[in-house]
Parts: sequence; C-alpha cells; structure tokens
Amino acid sequence: MKPNRFLLPLMMLVTTAVNANEGIGLLIPGEYHVLQWLPGSKSPGLLTGTVTSAKTAMQVQVSDEETEVNGSARLNASREGVTTLVMTLADGRESSCLITIDLDNYARLTCYTYQQDGSSKAPGVEAWFPKTPLDATR
Repeated sequence: MKPNRFLLPLMMLVTTAVNANEGIGLLIPGEYHVLQWLPGSKSPGLLTGTVTSAKTAMQVQVSDEETEVNGSARLNASREGVTTLVMTLADGRESSCLITIDLDNYARLTCYTYQQDGSSKAPGVEAWFPKTPLDATR
C-alpha cells in the first residue's frame, strides 16, 4: 500500500493549529475596557470586561455600574486558519471575536454580538481594549 503524500502535511497543519491556539489562549486573560453597541440599542456603552483562564475553559465577566453578566469563552479555529474567541453570556448573548495582538503582546478583541436565539436582525459590535493583564495561570 502506497503512503498518502498529503497525510503528513495535513498532520503537521493540525498540530500547528492546536499549538497556535494554546499560545493565543495564554494572551487573552486580562481586564479590558469594553466599548459595546448592542443590537437594538440607541447608543454605545462603556463597560468593564474580565477574561480568566482555567485548565479546561475561559470564564468571562462583563459589568457596568448596575449589572454584571457572567459566561464562558472558547477558542474556535476556522478552516482558513483564523482563530476566534467565542463568548457565551448568561443573558443569551454570544460574541464572535477576532483576536489581534498589540505591540505589548496584549490581546485586542473586536466582536460581533448577537442573541443566541437568532432574534437579532443585525449584530452589535464590541471592542475590548486591555487594561491590565492577569496571570494566565489563574
């Protein structure tokens, strides 16, 4: 039986994607200023966001002066090689975020936000700017 010449490059690509995700995951935990314009809102809001990391999952907390919403986050790698952060919040919102790294190696997140039940006619947007990085081992 002849070995498949595409199998080895494919295995290397999968291994590289997993290792890259682990590296990006270490840069995301931290405290953020969150500029948010939700679907259906008349004006943007300025919030505080925190992403913490555990061995199995990331936890997210978004708060303003009156409310606090908790949720979970996970890294999602597309077939095109783009890694996104998907945040699912307890109030029914979900955000899909592109991850960029600034010159100080802090993550900057730009997100589309929508209702999980599909009731959003258009997505909202969020921008997460780093305040202070947290220890990634927390």
